[in-house]
Amino acid sequence: MQVSRLLFDNRAKRILLAEDEAELGTWLVKALAQNDFQVDWVNDGRLVRRCLKTTRYALILDLGLPGLGGHDVLSDLREADERLPVLILSARDSLMERVSCLHGGADDFLGNVILLVLNIPRVGVFTKVLSVPNWLLVPGIVAVSSVGVYAVHATTFDLVLMTVLGFAAYLLRKQGVPMAPLILGFVLGDMMEQNLRRALSISNGNAGILVGSPITIGLWVAAALMLVVPIGMRLLAARNRSKAVAARHVTQIRRCPATEPPTGAPRPPPRAAAGACPA
Repeated sequence: MQVSRLLFDNRAKRILLAEDEAELGTWLVKALAQNDFQVDWVNDGRLVRRCLKTTRYALILDLGLPGLGGHDVLSDLREADERLPVLILSARDSLMERVSCLHGGADDFLGNVILLVLNIPRVGVFTKVLSVPNWLLVPGIVAVSSVGVYAVHATTFDLVLMTVLGFAAYLLRKQGVPMAPLILGFVLGDMMEQNLRRALSISNGNAGILVGSPITIGLWVAAALMLVVPIGMRLLAARNRSKAVAARHVTQIRRCPATEPPTGAPRPPPRAAAGACPA
């Protein structure tokens, strides 16, 4: 591991730890301090820039930082021609993530298996949340969400916006609109935007990279089918229902005998139900 050698071979170098997981960050600070490293710890990507302007560091960087993501921090460092060693520490331990980070200028990549060890003992505690009644759980969620939303920019506009969006979500839920696609859109939208920006930067703005391989074409076709097929199935089901109703009415009409009253006789009252045969 290249950066690991750089860090441990030069103990006079200070380390900047950019990690937003509190328990993991505390553990890393203690472990590095026991090996005579000077560690400064930040939990926001925007603070990395400020620290690097004043001090020369070796950087241990998490990708999922709030404020400014790890990929953006790494891109800014390399665009500014900052030659400090960078070790990526992340739970996104996929091949594409490794290639993306190393291609973006990272010196090494370490998959974060420590989080798994830290979270396994807490699985039982997490499952007990399901036993909390809704009348107690929902107000708690609203209170925590309000504090978190207000803490980002300290403006009441964010609280009003959260309330409006919550009311809109309630109306959509009452209308039967599924919430899962909307939640997935909010969660994955930011990741899709970052990866789109990264792909366009790699291709120097050429959008052909989005359809330049059979894999991407297959993904586009699959996405189009996911949009079109449900709509087509609903239209087909509605058409089949209308045909079934029409066939049922025709069958009822054919089963009814012709009952014309004789000349001069009073006509019977109108039938109570459509399709019902007279007695």
